[in-house]
Formats: sequence, structure tokens, C-alpha cells
Amino acid sequence: MIIGILGGTGKQGSALAKRFAMAGHHIFIGSRSAVKGAEMADKLNKTIQVDTIAGGDNLDACNADVIVLAVPFKGITNLLDPLLDHMENKIILDLTVNLIPGKFFKVAKENNLSSYEFLRDYLPGNVVACMKTISSHILDSDAALNEVDFQISTDEAALAIASKLSRDIGLQPVRVRGKFHAHTIERMVAMAIQLNKEYKGSHIGYSLSNLII
Repeated sequence: MIIGILGGTGKQGSALAKRFAMAGHHIFIGSRSAVKGAEMADKLNKTIQVDTIAGGDNLDACNADVIVLAVPFKGITNLLDPLLDHMENKIILDLTVNLIPGKFFKVAKENNLSSYEFLRDYLPGNVVACMKTISSHILDSDAALNEVDFQISTDEAALAIASKLSRDIGLQPVRVRGKFHAHTIERMVAMAIQLNKEYKGSHIGYSLSNLII
């Protein structure tokens, strides 16, 4: 399986690329600049001593079996509009959160929708909200992952693949039913950032106790 990561040169995207590659997947790093995408791929290959990461522009990344959105939500339609024809029927993992920075981080709504709901309606592929609460610092650490990955989707096949990919890198996928809970999950990201600010040196991840799966 080839995983294309839009935003693969950023902190979250590049850290996720390493995790997926170390789990045995082939990765394509997408960027607005094909040169930067290729440079990041070369850097990651050398860092973890593999040859399974390639890079180029975002359009090339959309040729992958699974597309990961590890990009800022602001201006996302400008980024994705030229790519829509190449995302049809693809499995799309949505990591985005429409954050409003400030003294207290908040989550904005787009037309009163969560980021996931907006992208689910906007994109021609099968969208799964996942890994939103897994920070770049946690992904980029050398420690094994054991955090919960809250996932939402209306597409069972896409959800099954997202869950497998999550387990492949050590996360515990937990399906959350009800699209309104996408708001909750995205607010949990803002809360984690706020806690990290208040408790210096912290890097919040979420776990659940007494959950029977």
C-alpha cells in the first residue's frame, strides 16, 4: 500500500511518514514544491535507513492508494481544488483541525461544520477523521505509541483501512459514532495545546481506561 501525505514536509506529516515507513509501508511525500517534497523524502530515508519514501508535489501524492491530509485547515480549499479530480474514490485520512490561536486556543467552524464534516462533504473520496489528537511531537519521538486514535467515518471500508494503519504504528483506533462528535475530538486538540502551554514540557496524548473492544 502506498500512502501519499499532503503536507508531508511539515512536522506532523514528516513524523507520520517515518512511522508508516518503519511499519513497512511505502510513502510519497507531497508538497507544493516538488523539490521540497523530494528533499524531505531523501532526508527521511537517510534518517531511518529505508528506501521506501519518495517525494514530489501534491498532485503526485494523490496517485497513492491512501491520501493523508496533514495540512493547516486555513486555505485548504485553495490547496485541494486543483487536486479534486485525482482524489475521487480515494481513501482520505483527515488530520486537520480548524484552530484559532490565541491566549486560549479555540476551534472554528466552517459553515457551522467541523473540519471533518466540511471535508467529507467537499471531497470526492471516502474521508476518515483520524489521528487528530496525535501531536507531531508524540509522532516524532523515539517512544512506542500507545495513545488512542479517535476515528469517525461513514464509510466502513475506509474506516477499516484507517484502523489498520493506526494499529500498524502502535495506536489504538477507537471508532466514535455520530458526526457531531467530530466537534468534540477537534476541541480535544485545542484543549491539549492549551494544557501543553500551561504545563511546560508537556506533550498531551489521550488514553482510555476500562474500554472493552
